[in-house]
Amino acid sequence: MDIQLAGRTRGLYRLRTKLAISFFCVIFVTLSGVGLTYYERMSTELQTNTYTGLERLVSQTASQIEMQMEQIQREAWGFFSDTDFQIVTDNLGLSEFFPKAIYYRNKMHAALRNNQQLALISVHNLSGNSMISGLKSNLLEGERLIWEQETEETIRLATAMQGNGAWRVARSLSDKDEQSMSTLSYVQAIKKINTYEQTQVGTLRIDLQADWLLGQLQSVQLKDSGDAMLVDQQGTIIFAQDEQQIGRSIADTALFSNYLSARKLGGRHYDTQIAGESYLAVYAPFKSKDWILFGSVPLTEVLEGANKAKREAFTIGIIILLIAMTVALLISSGVTRPLQRLRNSMKQVEMGNFDVEVPLLSYDEIGALGNSFNRMTREIRGLISKVYESELLKKDAEIMALQSQINPHFLYNALSTIDSIAAVYKDPRVSTVSQGLASMFRYSISGGQAATITEEVVQLHMYLSIQKVRYGERLQYKIELDPELKVVAIPRLLLQPIVENAFVHGIERKRGERSVQVQIRKAAIGSHRIEILVSDNGHGMTGEEVEALRGTLAEQSMGAVYLNRQEHGQERASIGLSNVARRIRLFYGEDCGITISSQSGEGTTVCLLIKDQMEGAGDI
Repeated sequence: MDIQLAGRTRGLYRLRTKLAISFFCVIFVTLSGVGLTYYERMSTELQTNTYTGLERLVSQTASQIEMQMEQIQREAWGFFSDTDFQIVTDNLGLSEFFPKAIYYRNKMHAALRNNQQLALISVHNLSGNSMISGLKSNLLEGERLIWEQETEETIRLATAMQGNGAWRVARSLSDKDEQSMSTLSYVQAIKKINTYEQTQVGTLRIDLQADWLLGQLQSVQLKDSGDAMLVDQQGTIIFAQDEQQIGRSIADTALFSNYLSARKLGGRHYDTQIAGESYLAVYAPFKSKDWILFGSVPLTEVLEGANKAKREAFTIGIIILLIAMTVALLISSGVTRPLQRLRNSMKQVEMGNFDVEVPLLSYDEIGALGNSFNRMTREIRGLISKVYESELLKKDAEIMALQSQINPHFLYNALSTIDSIAAVYKDPRVSTVSQGLASMFRYSISGGQAATITEEVVQLHMYLSIQKVRYGERLQYKIELDPELKVVAIPRLLLQPIVENAFVHGIERKRGERSVQVQIRKAAIGSHRIEILVSDNGHGMTGEEVEALRGTLAEQSMGAVYLNRQEHGQERASIGLSNVARRIRLFYGEDCGITISSQSGEGTTVCLLIKDQMEGAGDI
């Protein structure tokens, strides 16, 4: 029987393998065909969109630069055609023309403000006097030398052009640019025009802002390894991001020769070689000048989108293939599914899930195994329930044991006080002490594990009033309670042991005036945690004693309920703090507890951190 079953299982696994291989072949061939077709179409479409986008970007950038150049030429013509401006330029430096000079200087300032792409406007007459707007203040020695050289070159070019405007590459010393760099500058001779002659009286210079011009080229750069430049029809670089390239000729390079070929064919982009690497070049000619804006980028970066689509298609194909293979395996494993269900259920039990049961769909040997497995899990669940109930009973017994441990120390002191007062003074305070004791005993033996904070505070008042009788004016106490917390339920007799501990180990050992303060408040606005602070000005503790006490309170075993401080030279303490700490952990969890701060000779503060809801306090 076992041999036959094993043979059938091997046969089923061989069939499942054949089905899986068949599914794999069909899906692989289908996905390969669809993927290749998708990649080819996507690659072509991405390339076309990329080329079109690059052409549009380069064309828009060229238009922006050309538009600013035309704006500068209009500004220059406005000055050039102004007769008063011609006269003022000729007489710069003469006092009688100062008002007019100031007027035109303000006009130059306004032109720079109205057009942020203008960096500098300067006027120089033949006598060496000048009127400048936008120049950096406090030029360094090297910058001053550059400015003088630029001025000489401006005058020379303007004179040579005989009144016609001209563009040149100049060094920008504008206060709009962060540093001195190359830019495009428009220069034109200023002439005094009358009926008989035209006499040159000065030179006008207007600079484009270097940062803006460089930003325009960088926008064409497209990628980190791309490049952009302004070139004239002879192949000379007019302006480039790399200043060392300005003035260099590219007429004998593949970039320029391929441009000439592409221009004849009417295209705006073409492939070329730069430093042995394939590049895509895009160009846009200026309409009003014989300049061309070139942008180039490596083909590998242009095709990055297509390559990314290829990778995505491959990844999607692999994912689909894996999903399809999974479905194929699920279908082919149908004949072995009962055993698989039993195996999976066993795995669940190994991971701690004892609620699982195997569906019984047959009554053969596998069904018998499933029935035995289900019976085993039911027995385990029953055992777990019994253990859980016993743990709850144990926890409840621990809480009751802790709550029943009341230190008789206070009782002895209270009785002693009653006896002394009754014997010596026959004072009516005996009634106060005895009534307080009766009320406290009734409260301590009343049923229930929990009480409201108000009830606990009443208990504290009883205790402290008795201590007040004992100490008289030497004792002052104060209890502050947040009104919102009056009806919050807390474990019964949670506060008195803390206050009692303050008397036993702090107040009794202090001479002079004694004080105890209790504050009950929320840990923070909107918080579900409550802080209970008990402070005294008693004897206090040393740092070593505080650390020892904190370590004892952190212990978890019931054997730590009694705090033995004899190892530190201290007398045996009451259960007090340890009792309360243990009860807080049982009722509120490990994230709540007691913290202690103390200074020897100055006093001690005990802070109880609890929640506004107990984790199973019983009925109040």
